Amino acid sequence: MPCRNVPSLTHLTRKLADVPSLSLDAGDAAELAEMLQFLSSWLTAEDSDLGASLGRFVGHPAYGITQLRADLDRFTFLLGGSDGESLFGPPRP
Repeated sequence: MPCRNVPSLTHLTRKLADVPSLSLDAGDAAELAEMLQFLSSWLTAEDSDLGASLGRFVGHPAYGITQLRADLDRFTFLLGGSDGESLFGPPRP
């Protein structure tokens, strides 16, 4: 007997199709990528001072400066603002 609380696959497919698409002007994407790179560089320079503040804000030690920098680098790469070296190269200090 199927569980009544689990949505059908058709329902899930319909939900995915409802997600709107988004396009970003190339100039805006470049500007956003530059801002993300700026923030990542700032986090690198101020790691010790900002780590405690981020820890208090997030409230859990699983997400810190290292994870935030990795997310910023990934978004920068996805916007075409980097070659992905920080993602696919040797680990950063």
